[in-house]
Amino acid sequence: MMDPTTAQIVVDILKHAVPLSADQIWIYNQRKEIPPTRGFFVVVGYVSSKPYGASRKQVADSSGLVEKCSVVMQEMLSIKVTSADYSTVQQLPMIIAALSSTYAREMQEKWGFKLATVPLSVPETSELEGSGILYQFTITVNALRGYTKEGNIDYYDQFSTETSSEKGIV
Repeated sequence: MMDPTTAQIVVDILKHAVPLSADQIWIYNQRKEIPPTRGFFVVVGYVSSKPYGASRKQVADSSGLVEKCSVVMQEMLSIKVTSADYSTVQQLPMIIAALSSTYAREMQEKWGFKLATVPLSVPETSELEGSGILYQFTITVNALRGYTKEGNIDYYDQFSTETSSEKGIV
């Protein structure tokens, strides 16, 4: 089983801190439409990522030679909070507070990453939707996360050598 993405972990953190149903929060580009209700909705997505380092190490163990590859990435995420009423404005502080909650820290410890507790920015990105307006804020936050991959290396340490000489094969 693969580890969850950082966006999936942030969705879990937000569901834990703010009362959100599965219909109210999802990961960007999942082909969902905002239902025509007055509640608020959250969409978490990747904005960009930047590798900070990569390394490769070979370690001998009982099964042979193992290669350990590691990458450290800075991942920028967007958390879009949207509603057809004023509930987005009211819930915005709770969404930001969820990023520094005890549960958020536990998930960071479990999955080996660090989530910034103060967003880079929170611009108001509302737009017209028919005759009304969708209230929307986009919270941009950074995460530092390490990824590792291990695998056996084919290594042969026993060689048989034959040499021909005047005396025959040695």
